[in-house]
Amino acid sequence: MGQPYVTIKIYDNVSTSALSFFLKKELLKMEEKIKELTLQLLYLTSWKEDDLPVEMRRSWKGYQFDVLNELTDKDYIRGSYRSKSVYLTEAGIEEAKRLLSEYGISDSEDEK
Repeated sequence: MGQPYVTIKIYDNVSTSALSFFLKKELLKMEEKIKELTLQLLYLTSWKEDDLPVEMRRSWKGYQFDVLNELTDKDYIRGSYRSKSVYLTEAGIEEAKRLLSEYGISDSEDEK
C-alpha cells in the first residue's frame, strides 16, 4: 500500500501542507474583516426608529446571509428571516463604533 499522505516540496522547503495552512489562516482573517466591515456598513447606513418606546437603529440587510447569520449569532443584530431589514443591538452598535474608531472612520452620529 502507498503512503496515505504525500507532501510536495515547493519554494525553498515550503510544503503544500504549510502553504495550505497559511492560505486557510489568511482566508479566516479575510472572513473576519468582512464581518467587521459588514457590521460597520450596517451601522453607517442605519436609521433611528422614532415610533418605538426604546431607541432602535435599523438597516437594510442587503449583505451576505452567512455574514448576517454570524452577526446574529454574536447578538450584534436581530431580525426575522422574513424582514428586509435588521436592527442593531446595543452590543452591535458599540462594536460598530469601536471598529469605526479602529479603522479610522468618523461616526457622523458622534459629530452631531
